[in-house]
Amino acid sequence: MNTNAADPKATSKTNPRENANIFSVLFFTYTLDMFRKGCKKNFEAEDLYEPLSADRSELLVGRLEKNWNKQKNPKLLRVLVRTFWPEYLYLTVLLVFMETFQILNPIALGHLLEYFKEDSEMSHDDALWYGSFVVVVNACNALLVNQYMIDSYHYGMRVRAACCAFIYRKALKLSGEALGEMASGKLVNLMSNDVNRFDYVSYFISYMIVSPFTLLVVSYFLWAQTGYWTLAGLIPIFTVFPIYSVMGCVSSRYRRRVAKCTDERIRLMDEIISGIQVIKMYTWEKPFGVIIRAARYAEINLVKKLAYCRGLFMALHLTTSRCALFFTLVALTLSGTKLSPATVFIFMCYFNILSDSVSSYFCRGITELSELSVIISRIDKFLHQEEHTYNVCEDEKVQNLVSVIFRNASVVIKQEKILSGINLNVNKGSLLGVVGTVGCGKSSLLKTILGENKVSSGDIFVNSSISYAPQEPWLFSGTIRQNILFGQAYQEDKYQEVLKVCALDKDFHNMQGGDQCHVGERGISLSGGQKARINLARALYREADIYLLDDPLSAVDINVAKHIFDNCIKKYLKDKTRILVTHQVDYLEDADEIIIMDNGEITSRGDFDSVANLMKAKRVKCTEAVEEAPKETHHAQSIPLKNDLLEQTSKGQIKGSLLFKYLSSGNTFMFFFVALLFLLSQTFVSGLDYFVSYWVSSQYEDFISIYSILIFALLVISILRSILFFKLASWSSKKMHTKMFDAIVNTKMRFFNVNPSGRILNRFSRDLNAIDENLPRAIMDAAQIILNLLGALILVILSDVHFLIPVAIIGTIFMILRMIFLKSSKNIKRLESIMRSPVFSHLNATLQGLTTIRAYDAQNMLIDEFDQHQNVHTSAWYMYITASSAFGFYLDLICCIFTALVTFSFLELVQTSAIGKIGLAITQTTSLTGVVQWGMRQSAEVTNQLMSAERIFEYRQLPSEKDKNNKPLILANWPSDGKIEFKHLNMKYSEKSNLVLKDVSLSIDAKEKIGIVGRTGSGKSSIIQSLFRLALIDGGIEIDGIDTQDIDLSELRKHISIIPQDPVLFSGSLRYNLDPFGEATDTELWRALEDVELKNTKLVSNLDIEVMDRGANFSVGQRQLICLARAIIRNNKILVLDEATANIDRETDALIQKTIRRKFSECTVLTIAHRLNTIMDSDRILVMDSGQVIEFDSIANLLQNTKSHFYQMALAMGMI
Repeated sequence: MNTNAADPKATSKTNPRENANIFSVLFFTYTLDMFRKGCKKNFEAEDLYEPLSADRSELLVGRLEKNWNKQKNPKLLRVLVRTFWPEYLYLTVLLVFMETFQILNPIALGHLLEYFKEDSEMSHDDALWYGSFVVVVNACNALLVNQYMIDSYHYGMRVRAACCAFIYRKALKLSGEALGEMASGKLVNLMSNDVNRFDYVSYFISYMIVSPFTLLVVSYFLWAQTGYWTLAGLIPIFTVFPIYSVMGCVSSRYRRRVAKCTDERIRLMDEIISGIQVIKMYTWEKPFGVIIRAARYAEINLVKKLAYCRGLFMALHLTTSRCALFFTLVALTLSGTKLSPATVFIFMCYFNILSDSVSSYFCRGITELSELSVIISRIDKFLHQEEHTYNVCEDEKVQNLVSVIFRNASVVIKQEKILSGINLNVNKGSLLGVVGTVGCGKSSLLKTILGENKVSSGDIFVNSSISYAPQEPWLFSGTIRQNILFGQAYQEDKYQEVLKVCALDKDFHNMQGGDQCHVGERGISLSGGQKARINLARALYREADIYLLDDPLSAVDINVAKHIFDNCIKKYLKDKTRILVTHQVDYLEDADEIIIMDNGEITSRGDFDSVANLMKAKRVKCTEAVEEAPKETHHAQSIPLKNDLLEQTSKGQIKGSLLFKYLSSGNTFMFFFVALLFLLSQTFVSGLDYFVSYWVSSQYEDFISIYSILIFALLVISILRSILFFKLASWSSKKMHTKMFDAIVNTKMRFFNVNPSGRILNRFSRDLNAIDENLPRAIMDAAQIILNLLGALILVILSDVHFLIPVAIIGTIFMILRMIFLKSSKNIKRLESIMRSPVFSHLNATLQGLTTIRAYDAQNMLIDEFDQHQNVHTSAWYMYITASSAFGFYLDLICCIFTALVTFSFLELVQTSAIGKIGLAITQTTSLTGVVQWGMRQSAEVTNQLMSAERIFEYRQLPSEKDKNNKPLILANWPSDGKIEFKHLNMKYSEKSNLVLKDVSLSIDAKEKIGIVGRTGSGKSSIIQSLFRLALIDGGIEIDGIDTQDIDLSELRKHISIIPQDPVLFSGSLRYNLDPFGEATDTELWRALEDVELKNTKLVSNLDIEVMDRGANFSVGQRQLICLARAIIRNNKILVLDEATANIDRETDALIQKTIRRKFSECTVLTIAHRLNTIMDSDRILVMDSGQVIEFDSIANLLQNTKSHFYQMALAMGMI
């Protein structure tokens, strides 16, 4: 399988980190080539390196699985600890050294400041030694901080990758019942949003161990300075502990609720994307928009509350160290203790350390780990879901004679009997026919053989290998050959023979690119018949002993059906065991046995004659088809390789400032007001720091009241700023989602044909999560830190105006480095987002075809491909974090140089006793190390996270299905008659594709019943596409004399009823699936269900019964009947049936045709059908071939002409 695979060249380069020496690792020189390349060009997939050997998906999940399997009752948290403890032990040791250097810094600073006292006895040489020690400590800290940062993100990435791979492997093992309960939206959310917490939480885990020791050590040094008065300063530090603990509990509760809301929203989006064509034809964009907006409203409200918790945390962090210093100074002053400036600034440094290590990282770690525990429990719950079981025959005597045995087997799903008391022996090499009415259990019988349905009582044994062709064809995004081979080795002779017996050779001959033609996800660019035959070809190409064929003949015309049965089922598989489910009993004359099913039971069995009588079917022998069948031409959309396999970058698509567009999307006035609050809060922060130096220098007596006012004002403004900012961010995110959704559902169908659902879901999951949570947090961090940085630089300049020059120089260097970094990192971030989409596309394709995948035993092949996709994404992500860490390191290096400049300039140049200003200047500069790089990295992170906003803005600009006129017509009581006229109609799916309808001209009278026939791919469904304006048309279609291009698009589609070829149901109630607008009464709904023979059946007991994801609890035939009931409820003047009864047995088909004749007698009806008996009462027959009208006349006239195509079809079916 090759679903949306990344370019194989993408990971062909050895990662430079793999063989880097210790100095290259410490100084990040291995990244220089990457930055050099980033300045010259935009990064493409081929520029990615291989992931590190220790980071490969298969290796990481292997470590995780090994520890999981060792435990009898495994728990994910325990398994993660046992798997990754070496990485986190290393991080903890690194953090111990880092904190040690942090603590040494105030000691060195205290000794240095003693030199500047008036009565100091310290020699100049000693002062230089202490100054050098301050600089060296800062340099070592810079080395350790950046190593800790890159390693924490790196190890977090490893945990995430291991969990993703483990989740995917578990998804392949889910039982049928577990899969039905597990909506794909939840899985996408687990792998797109939930596991991302590991990337960021890893930074805090070691602090949870080290921070308490840091608190004890710092408290000891403070006690050594001031004795018991140290406790006064520790009061604010300890006060925030219970606050953060409560916030952690609240956050975890909100995180659990947010995850559920996100699951639901993504599940809805997945359904909408999958059924978008039906939604457009039914004009259901508005009701689905209402549902999505309601789900989004519930989600964003909880996200906003989570953000408020985070905002409160940041406000407290800003004030905690200053409150601690304030309490200490007040206590010492009131006790009469005389404070030296050196002591005060030592206090300031120590409280800054406690604020960062304890108040910030430790307490924030409580919140982050509380939220992570929710994620781990969600993943753990998924990993304990029931698994699929295989049915294996162990009786050697039975193995030689029988392929499948049922011994009084029953299947119960959700307390409902699906199969009851099945007793059946299928001999080796035999052909078993399975027939019965819609929903009687035919497909369930095959799924039970496959092990998809768990046997609740009795036994089932399956001998030998199985190949399976499902009723709903499953195709993935790739070439047709890849879909047929499905990982098997290519054998030319065998391959060509399979194509021939499946009647695909002529299709490929007429396709652009032949079997190398790329088809969209779910084979969306192919006709129904072509999908069915490719699906069958895949089953045949696989060498197996048992072939399960679930109604493969319904989607093809009579000539092709006869060709497939004779050449494929009877001849090609003659020595194999074949179980054929079909509604076309005529073909079963040569079956060894036929069983009739009803209500989950085998009611009768026997040969063809006995079953034909029981089914009340007229025995009709399939006569020989004409030797030369009408030429068949393919009209599938050819999907370009470049667009289909690799997502295009969004660079240059959005003009103007992304940050301003993002924040002003919420409320422009609020944006400027919040910006003012940011400036005001920083003014108070810098004012507090300056006031300390002023008081130390002047010993101002009334400092307590002024300091108290400043502290209180800072706290209030900080909290107000945080709450209003996150409120603004939630408004912006909510509006961006709404506009993106509206743009998606109103764009052209071509967009969905060339973009896999995983790619679209990526915008609605990972990208939306980025602007919900990551981007606001990054903006808040960056704004707060950069303002602190500016405040610190201003305070340094105030201490000595001469520092203005080096500050300006260093500021310029910062901006140059930032420009270099952003030029590379923005491209890497875009590339990382692009490389993420194939992971989700692969997951979606897997879930849709899971039954087929397991039947083919292709799990290992898909696992390998998933690991390949994840390795490519890992490579892009590692490039991103190494680029960020290298940028941070070089910023810290410059800060160390600046610290050395300030320190030694005071030692060599300043002859002043203004120790307060000197202490403030050195304190502020030493605090820059780590803070500057984090602030600049966060500012760059804002720019990089804005790539997600850019991708959302890009989708907001998708071209809409535009009306021809600026003011399209909305006519009352239109159409009144239902007359349709095609005038020289040409149609194609895109500007560059070939015409699929060519000069179609015909007139259909009001109330006329038209049957549309033709070989598979002849253009029948394209007629419907043009009628609904789902593709590009040239020429005209008039309904009641009005050109459809002049009519409002919604009005046009609303007044045409359709029963589509692929019946689509949405999760929710049956009532909602029938009438989402709520316009019909219960009586009308029940009457429609009665008309389609579904009223009061076992499955349809009331209108509010649950419809599972994609209608999984209904058979395909039942889904088609529900779609027919929709059409009856809409009661329009024009009805289109696109193979609406293909998956329905003939008796039900006859009843449905009777209903249609009765219910739609006053309507114009267009019926596409392969069964000629379905359209034999039509007024006229339209025969299509190669996208052209070749015959259009009454049945009588066409049958009188023995050379007509329709006559040949009727002859082949035995109707003449």
